[in-house]
Order: sequence, then structure tokens, then C-alpha cells
Amino acid sequence: MARPRNDGFGKISRKKRGNYYDLGVWVRDATGKNVFHRLGREGDPDIQEKFLEFQHQLFQRKKTVPKDGVTVAMLFLKYIELRLPKLHVTDQAHVRKVLGLLLDEFGNTPTDDFDSVAYRRAQEIVACEGLRKADGKKVWSFSHVNKLLKYLVAVLKWGVSRKLFSAANLLEIKTVEPVGKGDEVYELEVNEPRTEVPDHVILESLKYLTPILRDMVRIQRIAGMRPSEVCALRVEHVLSAKDGVIEVREHKTARFGTRRYYAFTPDEMRILKRRCSGKGFDEYVFTPRDAYLEAVEGQAIAPEKLDKALARYGEKYDSHAYGRAIKRKLDAAREQGAKIPHWTPYQIRHTFVTENSLKYGMETASSLAGHKSLRTTEIYDHKAQRLAVRAAEDRAGQTPWGENEKSPEPKP
Repeated sequence: MARPRNDGFGKISRKKRGNYYDLGVWVRDATGKNVFHRLGREGDPDIQEKFLEFQHQLFQRKKTVPKDGVTVAMLFLKYIELRLPKLHVTDQAHVRKVLGLLLDEFGNTPTDDFDSVAYRRAQEIVACEGLRKADGKKVWSFSHVNKLLKYLVAVLKWGVSRKLFSAANLLEIKTVEPVGKGDEVYELEVNEPRTEVPDHVILESLKYLTPILRDMVRIQRIAGMRPSEVCALRVEHVLSAKDGVIEVREHKTARFGTRRYYAFTPDEMRILKRRCSGKGFDEYVFTPRDAYLEAVEGQAIAPEKLDKALARYGEKYDSHAYGRAIKRKLDAAREQGAKIPHWTPYQIRHTFVTENSLKYGMETASSLAGHKSLRTTEIYDHKAQRLAVRAAEDRAGQTPWGENEKSPEPKP
């Protein structure tokens, strides 16, 4: 059970009491010790209201909170109460992270005083948090820090719409430059631009992957899915498909009201239907349990031991587990002498977008990839690089500019 580092901005936590669980919040007292504040028993229908009331009381304990006006802590609380539940799970985690980092510094600050100077200080706090190396995790990159700060700006923008934050201050904050290489004090990492992975590398890699990973990579490459969308495919989506068209309802842009469709040939649908065999309608097509059963196929295992072993595996992959599984298999292959460059499932989308951009144009590629904006597609589209390589191949042996050709003798 993870304990939130800032006063209750984590999720409601569980603590075992005999044969039942208490629900509550871990808070840090004046001595820096984490203390569990009990809200009620698991199953209490009013637990969310008690949680919000506790948060409100926690903020009001600060002696410097003004009687009139709205503080930053109050704005954060209102956002968590009204807006946060409607966001995607990933977005919720990012919002909690950035708001939790800023609560101690700005919780008592009136929103009217949160201007560009305060925002610059917020940049420093988030960037310095990214410099901490804990449990072997790598330092945050500039792009990750700026991504978290964009969530803060979204909270402030929401506050303007509810008359909890000054529109003038928001406009002033938007003039502040994002954290970048010029801010040398941060010494954050710079992400290398992600590139496509050639098809011949994918095909060579398939030899070293387990059957379930091979199927996942094939389906992702065929449809250009995000890794998370491959993992979220359910049996229901496959069996209810008409003419090979599958609608995936769990995807990144679902919060914008967009709908995602993928079309497969009969041969490709056979891969998916084979994975659905023997599963319930609401189960996932690709599961870690399938991977385990494939690994122990043919071995004599007692039913009770098999059930106990399967209980340790989840009902679905997530994008991180999917990527780690591929990395482990390819790392093992490289140790045995295989010459396979490093690649990740995210690069498969780059390959898909570039291929379709060359065939049909960027707008079609953007639609197939499910991007909301063409600017997003431009990040994935490596058509210019592909065309430059193709032009170089066409020139090979046909132009007089190579090293093997003799340069004309200079005239005296």
C-alpha cells in the first residue's frame, strides 16, 4: 500500500484490521511521521464525502488561510472534487502528482497572488523533484516536467471558468517559457526523439518472442494501435465485430468523445478469435495468464498448484508490462548473439504512421492513427527521412558525385 507524500493527495488507502479493512488517508504530522486517519470501513457508501470533508478540514487548519478569498488549496480541492473523476485514469495520476508537489508551497496562497513569478517557482519545484533519484528510477526529462506543468495550467484554466482564478493571471502565466536546456540548474534529461522500427527488425524479433507476444506485435503492427489499446482489447470487441471492423472503447482519446475503429482481414481476425477461445465476453484477449499457460504447456501440474500460480498473474497486460516482456525476451536473445537493435512497442506506431503517410497522405494517416491534431501526426511521421534514404538509394552508382569517380582535372 503506497503512502502519499503530501497531505492526502493520494488515493484513499486501505489498512487491514483483523478480517476487514479500514479506509482512510495517510497524512504527515508536524514531526514528519506518516499517520493513518481513519474515514470508515470498506464498503461505506459515504466514504468519498468523508474524504472530501477531511481534505477541506485539513486545508482550513492552516492559520494563514484568509477568511475572504480563495486559496490555491481550495482551488485544487474543488478541481479534485468536481473535475478529476471525469478524467482518464492516467491523467488523474498526473494531476495528483503535480498538485501534491505544489500543495505545501502554495496551499495557503490566495489565487489572486498566483502569478507568473509563482508559476516560475512551481516550475522549479517540479523540476527539482525530477532530479531526485529514488529506488533506481531515472531522472525525469524536460518533456515530462513540462507535461506535468501543463496539467497545472489546465487546473488554473478550469478555475477561470468557475471564477476561482484570475484570467489575467492565467494569461500572464502562459507567457512563461517552458523548462528547457537553457535552465542549466536543473540538469534534467533530454529525451531522444522516438523513431520508427523497420519491418525487417520486427520480423526478426518475432522469432525470439513468446506466442502471445508475437500475436500482440502482429496485431499492433497491422492496425497501428497504441500499446495500451492492444492490451485493452476485450473478447466482446472481437466477437461483436462486423466485416472485420472492431471498435475499441478503452483508448487515450476516448475522453474527447472520439471513437476508434480498426479493420482486419479474415486471416488477421483468426489470430484474435483464436485468442478469444474459451474466454468470457468481458475478458481481455491478451492476458499474462495465457503467457503462463503457454510456458508450462505439456507439464504435469496439479490443479490446485496451477490455480495458485495463475492467481499471481493479472487479468490483462498494461503498456509497461507489454514493453517489459518484449525487452526481456530480446535482451536474452542478444546475450545469445542475436543482432537485434533496441526497439519498443511505441515505435511500431511510428512505422505504421510513416507507411500510411507515404501511401495515402498525412491526413489519412492521422485519421488511421486516431490523432486529434495533425501536429501530433507530424511527430510520428518520418516520411521525409524515408524519402531521403530512398533518393540516396536511387542515386547509388548513377551520379558522378561519389568517391569512386575521378574528379575533373583543374585547368591551368
